[in-house]
Amino acid sequence: MARQSLFDDQARVVKSNRLVQSKMNWTKLEHRVVAMLIAQLEKDDEEFEEQRVYIKDIADLSGRNGKSLYDQAEEICQKLLDQKIHIRTQTDDGRRRYKGYNCMSSCEYVEGSGYIEAKFNDDMQPFLLQLKRRFTQYNLKCFMRLSSQHSMRIYELLKMREGIKYLRLRIEELREVLSCEHSYERFADFKRWVLERARKELGEKTDIYFNYQVEREGQTPVRINFVIKQNDSEKRKKG
Repeated sequence: MARQSLFDDQARVVKSNRLVQSKMNWTKLEHRVVAMLIAQLEKDDEEFEEQRVYIKDIADLSGRNGKSLYDQAEEICQKLLDQKIHIRTQTDDGRRRYKGYNCMSSCEYVEGSGYIEAKFNDDMQPFLLQLKRRFTQYNLKCFMRLSSQHSMRIYELLKMREGIKYLRLRIEELREVLSCEHSYERFADFKRWVLERARKELGEKTDIYFNYQVEREGQTPVRINFVIKQNDSEKRKKG
């Protein structure tokens, strides 16, 4: 008898806004595995336990080839253990503060098991457990369908501000969050391959879509003003 997926259409990813705004230079596959782990956490959990992500679920939710994922399972584990999260905040007196975290404390794959078993680092508790305020939640299946890691991160950022329907970011800040400070150096390329691709993908595959304007100082693009809209056919006709 086939194993039933752990994830239904209502499966949600919930994380703190600080985590949404952090810098993480991950591949889309790493983003997907971590999102599936987060979606299994319960709102009342007080500590992390070992969790399983089945390769078949990754393939089914993302439209990937399952066989290639089985071949990559050990490599996925190795990379997840190496991945960092970089968070920048300010002290009470206005000084910049940087703190980095390892996301996972363990990650295991046994050949033939069909799943990856992983556990979050305890340092991640403030970002994922017992969240009462300043958190973001979104639909797992929408996220898994996205085919670009930049689209994934823009989706998270916009879901964070969905209630306000507006997000204004300096371009250098957006580049940092997306870990593309040193790629797409020409703004025209950044616009084409990051912003426009995300706008198209979110509109086709998720529950929101967006328009944006580029704010300039002289001839230099300095900020992006995003307008966030519900991806409802009637609203899109009016929008």
